[in-house]
Amino acid sequence: MAEMDDFHCGSIEEFLKDLMGLHVDNVGHAKIDLAVKRRMNALGIGDKQDYLRLLLTSRSERSELIEEVVVPETWLFRDTKPFEALVTYTKRMLSQRTTLNKIRLLSVPCSTGEEPYSMAISLVEAGIGTKDFSIDGIDISKKAINRAKEALFSERSFKECSPAIKERYFTRDGGQYRLKDSIRYCVNFRQGNVLDRGYMLGLGKYDVIFCRNLLIYFDDKTRSRVISILRDILLEGGFFVVGQAEGGKMSDKGLSIAPFARGFGFIKEGSPPSYDKTPRGRHQSLSRSPRHTFQPFNTTKSCQKKCERILKDALAPVSNGEEKDILLEAKRLADRGDLESAAEQCEQFIEKNGPRADAYFLLGVIKDASGDSGYAKTALKKAIYLEPTHHEAMLFLSCILEREGDDQGASLFRQRANRILASEERAK
Repeated sequence: MAEMDDFHCGSIEEFLKDLMGLHVDNVGHAKIDLAVKRRMNALGIGDKQDYLRLLLTSRSERSELIEEVVVPETWLFRDTKPFEALVTYTKRMLSQRTTLNKIRLLSVPCSTGEEPYSMAISLVEAGIGTKDFSIDGIDISKKAINRAKEALFSERSFKECSPAIKERYFTRDGGQYRLKDSIRYCVNFRQGNVLDRGYMLGLGKYDVIFCRNLLIYFDDKTRSRVISILRDILLEGGFFVVGQAEGGKMSDKGLSIAPFARGFGFIKEGSPPSYDKTPRGRHQSLSRSPRHTFQPFNTTKSCQKKCERILKDALAPVSNGEEKDILLEAKRLADRGDLESAAEQCEQFIEKNGPRADAYFLLGVIKDASGDSGYAKTALKKAIYLEPTHHEAMLFLSCILEREGDDQGASLFRQRANRILASEERAK
């Protein structure tokens, strides 16, 4: 964690942004104020500047404030589809492996452990042996890490977990459920800050990185910094998974949309590493001989760069503040995993303001994420009808059709999108 001399700020909000990247407009002023007041009351400090001076000099108080600000919002198998995509990717990598080196996976922030444990269970359920992979869980919160190591979960953590999985991998412990050691030992937890480039690079290279529902709390500069750090520790050809509403934030160079629909994942350009016979330590990089390259779309090079921004314009600019607030609220609900309410918000917007391509596109993305591909296709087609040059909707629709086995339909929409993108490129 940064030392006193690393901070140059005049307010607690600026301090938190320097320390952990939190952008107060995205997190909420009320939440930050409440956390600060709790710590000030606990210490008997009445002046915010006095408390800021304490933060600048006290590592322990910085940790205490972090614990107040960070509120775990997670559960087992959250959103489901990314874990299915993980299995698809890992099986493909293992099928081409030539030695016994493990596939390395990272969950950051790992919170109280639900995500990395879900990753482990998904792989084991798919018949992948625990000797074939290792998972690291990183979080800035020490309390979260301690809870993750304990592997004890309340009923709330199982809202997307099937009864069969719950019975197979958990045992009742009082009013909670304890994860079996065979899975618990697959994950290594440690406290760390994703903004600390030196620390993150010291972890070594990963085949898979899950970083979900974190980027939404950062401003553009911090978000780009985090993406850059994580991209640097992802192997070429590696799989990078983000949150449902974060795909549009991944316009950084060197990442292409992964061919796993609804996984909200990206592939680092280049070929995955060849697994040589040298045992890989935690801080040792792999060689990078070509093995396999994922191609997300059959597009020209210039068009493919824009394809990578498939979700970036999900919320197109709107003409007045009230309309913008409605769509932003729909996106926030989707960020939190409340897809049903997010879809209702979009539908209410359309009912009130009339048909709008941007609203139908967002509705289509949300409906596809919730598993209703039929409704999603209808919404996306309406977006295309209302805005015939809406290439994002065309590309997203092509993903759904390809997933369903309609290669001809997928190709038609992809070709239409490519023609539009090529035309825009020529017009520049």
